[in-house]
Amino acid sequence: DPFYRDADLVWTYRGNVKLKAVLKGHEFTVSVPDSEWSGAEVITLKATNPKSVADSTQVLFMVDPVNDPPHWTGPVPEVAFGEDSTFVLPLDSLRARAGDIDNPTAELSFSIAGNKHVNGTLDTEQDAIVFSSDLNWNGVEEPYFVVTDKNGLKASSRSKITVRAVPDAPSPLVLRYPVSMFKDAWPDTIRFRWRPIVDNDHAGGMVYYRWFFADQNNLAVPLYDIMVLDTSFTYSADKSLPESVYYWWVSGFTENGASVKSSNVGLVSIGMVGVEEPPEAEMVPAEFVLMQNFPNPFNPETRVTYHLPADGRVRVSVFNPLGEEVRVLEDGAKGAGVYQVVWNGRDGRGLKMPSGVYVCRFQSGSKVLFRKMMLMQ
Repeated sequence: DPFYRDADLVWTYRGNVKLKAVLKGHEFTVSVPDSEWSGAEVITLKATNPKSVADSTQVLFMVDPVNDPPHWTGPVPEVAFGEDSTFVLPLDSLRARAGDIDNPTAELSFSIAGNKHVNGTLDTEQDAIVFSSDLNWNGVEEPYFVVTDKNGLKASSRSKITVRAVPDAPSPLVLRYPVSMFKDAWPDTIRFRWRPIVDNDHAGGMVYYRWFFADQNNLAVPLYDIMVLDTSFTYSADKSLPESVYYWWVSGFTENGASVKSSNVGLVSIGMVGVEEPPEAEMVPAEFVLMQNFPNPFNPETRVTYHLPADGRVRVSVFNPLGEEVRVLEDGAKGAGVYQVVWNGRDGRGLKMPSGVYVCRFQSGSKVLFRKMMLMQ
């Protein structure tokens, strides 16, 4: 005002509805009603001199919306499941413990971070996170459960995941010799041999075996049930036993009580017509062979037999229809011989694979063989 000092002017304002306004001297302060409000308002400022002559102007105040990060409203549930199995955690149980003032909970995504041995995979069909652990691993981890909104803002909360120890079955047990033996009369002795098993829970753990021998007419009550600490047993034949067909098999045991029965059964025929099996020394395969899995199609597991004519490193793995390696069944050095591996229809994380045609790949040195397998879930 050209005729009055600034201190002589009287300032007033009007027009604000939601915005908070404070006028103090020549300072006009405007603030939002709460942290989530956004919008626009026009406020009129008016200056009046002592002669009641006034002038006014309008000011547009715009408050832009700002996306706030999500947050956890309650503790994340703890998870517990058995070794080499899975646990399904519905996403609704996480949505009930998460909040976001700017986004509906249905649009939030969830994951885990900071995990080492435990895996969390999003399953959209089940609308859940499927937890699994490294093969044969058990223990406790405390990863972070992470909730993320559509703009990428996140919040995390730590929780406990416990994987309980579960005794694992030993590696497959395969009879070596004799698989089929035909004799006109009882020999003095018969040496039975089988491949060693491995304790999958304790590396180098003690294993033992039980050797069974039974007449074909009474398989339920074996003639012999003998504990053996080695992978062979020499039987001093009881020549008073009648001419007949006899069967033998072996069960292997680990120190934690897990057991496995031989995948094949041997036959010993005394005084019956048949074709004699070649001596064990002649049973080393002459060439690489990957036999068709059995059963095929299969559910829940199938067996794959391969022939190795010379000592070498072997890798047997399973590929899905997309050509991705999903499971390694064998990977290591092997001596010449006939071997058998089992696939239980799960991937390397222990998750069930869907129905479809899978490929079993065998490699030893430059030799590579394939077989198609049909999984029916």
